[in-house]
Amino acid sequence: MILESEIQDVHTPLIDDSSKSIPQYHSTSSPSSINNLNNIIISCDLGPDNRDIKDNNNNNNNNNNNNNNNNNHHHSDNVSKSQSGIAIPTLIGPARLDTSFLLSLLVNFGVLLFVGNTIYFALNVRYSIFLWHPILMSVVTFTTTEGIIVIQKVVKKNEKIKGLSYHKWLQIISIPAFIIGTSVSSYVKILLSVPNFTTLHGIIGLISIILFIIQIIYGFAIIYFPNIFGRLSTTKKTYKIHRLFGYVLLFIIWMSTITGIQTSLIQGMFSLGWIWISSLIMILIGIFGRTKLNKIKIW
Repeated sequence: MILESEIQDVHTPLIDDSSKSIPQYHSTSSPSSINNLNNIIISCDLGPDNRDIKDNNNNNNNNNNNNNNNNNHHHSDNVSKSQSGIAIPTLIGPARLDTSFLLSLLVNFGVLLFVGNTIYFALNVRYSIFLWHPILMSVVTFTTTEGIIVIQKVVKKNEKIKGLSYHKWLQIISIPAFIIGTSVSSYVKILLSVPNFTTLHGIIGLISIILFIIQIIYGFAIIYFPNIFGRLSTTKKTYKIHRLFGYVLLFIIWMSTITGIQTSLIQGMFSLGWIWISSLIMILIGIFGRTKLNKIKIW
C-alpha cells in the first residue's frame, strides 16, 4: 500500500526560466537502478508548491539580479521564512509545528491506541492459536496506516527518498503479517469445520488481502520497472493511481478491522468498544485532514 509524496499536475508550468535549474528525469534509465526509483518519485512530486523548487527559483533570481539591495531583501525573506515556526525532528526530516504535523500526531495516537487495545484484549483472554489473527492483523493496520502517513506530506528531495524507503519497508512488513494472520483464521475454521469467508468480516477481509497483493505488485513495478508503463508522464499518472488506490485500500482494511471487532467473540469479552471508536475517529480526521485531493486526481 504504498500507500498515504504529493503529486502536482505535471502540466503546470513552473516559474519562468528557473525551471532550467531543475533536473529533468527520464524513464530511459535502467529499471533495476535505485536511482530510477528516486527519479520517478521526485519527478512525480514536482510542482509550484514544492519548497525545493521555490528555493532553487529564489536562488536563481538572486544570482541573475544585479541589484544588491534586492538580493539582500530576497535573502532576508528566505532567512525569515526558514526560521519561522518550530522545527521538530522526525524520521524523514525536520517538520514544522503546523496543522499537518498535529494531524499526523492525531493519526499516530489513534493507531497506537487501537492496536494497543487489540493486543491488550488478545493477551487477556484464554490463549488459542486464533489469537494470532487479531494480533497480526493489528500489525497490518499499523504498518499500512503509517505507510501512508510517512509519505503523505514529504516535500524536499531527501524527505521523499527517506519517506519512500520507510513506506516500502512498512509494506514489506505487512506482507507476512497479512498472509499469516489470514492463514491462522482459515486454519482454525477448517479445524472446527466452520465455513470460511462467509461473514461480512470474512468477505471484506478476503477482498482486502487480494487488493493488497495487487497494490504491492503495482507499487514495486512503479519503483523498479517504470519502463513497462511507457513514458515518464504515463508513469506519473500510474503513480497517482497507485496513491489513490492506496487510500481506497486503507479504507477497506479498516472496514475489515471494524467488522472484526464487532464479532460475538470480542463483543462478549470486551466492553470498552468506545476506545476503538475514539481511535478510529482520530485516524479518520488525521488521514483525510492531511489529504490533498488534487494530488490524487487522475482525470
